[in-house]
Amino acid sequence: MSSSTPGTSSLVRRATAHARQHGVLSLLRTAFRRYVFNSRAIYVFMCPHDLTTEGVDKPLVANFRASFVASNDEADELARDYDDFRLFDKRARPALDEGAVALCQYSGRSVVNVAWLATDQPAHAAIDSTGLPFDVATHRAWTGRVNTAPAYEGRGLFRYACARRFEYLLSLGIDESCTCVAEGNARSHVMTASLGCRLVGKGHLVRLLWRTWWHTGTLARADEEAIREAVASARANRRTS
Repeated sequence: MSSSTPGTSSLVRRATAHARQHGVLSLLRTAFRRYVFNSRAIYVFMCPHDLTTEGVDKPLVANFRASFVASNDEADELARDYDDFRLFDKRARPALDEGAVALCQYSGRSVVNVAWLATDQPAHAAIDSTGLPFDVATHRAWTGRVNTAPAYEGRGLFRYACARRFEYLLSLGIDESCTCVAEGNARSHVMTASLGCRLVGKGHLVRLLWRTWWHTGTLARADEEAIREAVASARANRRTS
């Protein structure tokens, strides 16, 4: 995400960075899940908007700037001076047309993190790839699809993005929102636990090429126990690393 070169060259740069940090096998598994086939359990959480920028450290990023983008006109304006984040996500341009909002974080002119929110069904459907059957009456709003440049992971961008998006939604009178976390995503489970999010649903996502299916499941006590164990394990690993 830190390159301004569109298309294939930006994809190669991101793939190279991922392989260097996580290994070639991880890169191959990630590519297969993203572009060919993916089947996984997804947990749905409701998160209170208690975290604000007053309670979170500024990201450890040089020449830092963050900006909300709510339309393609705004994105065009921002792209005059900064990397065009839409080059790195094929959903970005249609999502902005449907009303989704992106929080873009930069180091200098390079985009290093993009995090999304939506307040209605068309915006959510345009940007979220989980297939969650989003409903405003039930979920209020949605936050998700957070992408961080590999070289900038662990610098506080994720948590800062949560605080800024919560403040944005609070300004609209929305005091909680839903988010989805894949079963094995320990890092995101740690984040939802730290934010005080409550588990409210479960689904199963199946994606084959461009087709996506969502099956709503039933929560069990074992689900909550599995998440608590994943959070505890991730925190223990962090302390010993």
